[in-house]
Amino acid sequence: MKIVVCLKQIPDPDALPSDLVIDPETGKPAANKYPLTISPFDENALEIALQLKDKVPGTQIVALSYGPESAEQTLRKALSLLADEAVLVKKETSKLEDGYGVARVLASAIRKVGLPDLVLCGRQAGDWDAGVVGFLLADELGLPCVGFVSQVVSADGNRMVFKTEIEGGWQFLEAELPVLATVTNDETNVLRMAKIKDIMMAHRRKVSVLTLSELGIDGGDLERCRVHGGLKELFTPVSTTVCEFIAGESPAEKALALLGKLREARLV
Repeated sequence: MKIVVCLKQIPDPDALPSDLVIDPETGKPAANKYPLTISPFDENALEIALQLKDKVPGTQIVALSYGPESAEQTLRKALSLLADEAVLVKKETSKLEDGYGVARVLASAIRKVGLPDLVLCGRQAGDWDAGVVGFLLADELGLPCVGFVSQVVSADGNRMVFKTEIEGGWQFLEAELPVLATVTNDETNVLRMAKIKDIMMAHRRKVSVLTLSELGIDGGDLERCRVHGGLKELFTPVSTTVCEFIAGESPAEKALALLGKLREARLV
C-alpha cells in the first residue's frame, strides 16, 4: 500500500501572539520571526498513516508539503517518524494562494510521484481554518473523499473502513481504494514521539524538491485563480489599550468612581 500524507507548515498555534510579526511588504508573517510547526490536523493524518504502516506489511508513506524552504523541517519530522519518502514543492511566490491553487499544486505533485492507494490530509489547516484543500484535492485527482476521519478501522485488500465524526456521534464508511480522507483529531491518532536515533538519521535522508515549472504550473496562473472575495490584507492591529486604576477606600466608593468614569466616556 502506498500512502501520501499532505503536511502544511504553519506558525505554532501555541506561540505567543507577540511572536507573530507581519511583513508590511508581503502581507505575510515575517520569515524567521516566529516558531513553526506542522498543522495539528496534519499531524493526526500522519499518525493514521504510521498506524497503517505498523499494521499492513509493505506500506510506504510519502510525506508531501508545498511551502518555502523552511517546510523541509516539517518533512524531516515525518522522516524521523519513519516516513519512507519526503517531497517538497518549493513555493516560489510570497503571495497567498487560495485553497484551489494549493490543491492544484498538490495534485500535480501527487501525479508526479505516482497516484497512491490513499491520500491523507488534515481536515483544515491550523492557520486559516478554511477546510477546503482536501476536498478540492480529491476533485483534482478524481478520487472519492471521506471527510472527518478519526480512525481507519480496517484495511483489507482494496477496501478500507473509516470511522468518521458526525453531529451527535460516529459513522463507519467503507470505501474502495484509491481514496482521499481528511482527518480530524481523536485520542487514537495523537502523533507519536520520534526516537532520538531516528531524528538524527532523518537529517541525513534526502528530501526531494520539485519546482512549479517541473510540475507544469505557472506561478502567475495560481494567483489568477484566486477565489473572489478571498483574503485581501493581513496586518498587525495597533493597540490603543489604556489601563486606569479606580481609587476608593471601599468597594462602594470604587463602584461609584467607576460609574463616574463610564458616564464620562458615555458608556452608560
